[in-house]
Amino acid sequence: MIYIFTKMIERLMNKLPNAIFLFKPYYAKMIQKEIQLAKIGDNDKVLFVGCGPLPISAILLQENTNAQVDT
Repeated sequence: MIYIFTKMIERLMNKLPNAIFLFKPYYAKMIQKEIQLAKIGDNDKVLFVGCGPLPISAILLQENTNAQVDT
């Protein structure tokens, strides 16, 4: 169910790039969990593979950790 909803959101964001910030809260919890599990900090370098046309996860990862994020 979450996969289907996420896919729908990402398709919408692909068509309406300005809508990306409307969905930040949806991704924020997932990103926080990823940051905690991977123990990502501001001195880390992260390679984000498969980020798609609108890399909201990569953007939020950088905003929340100040790590260097490459896509």
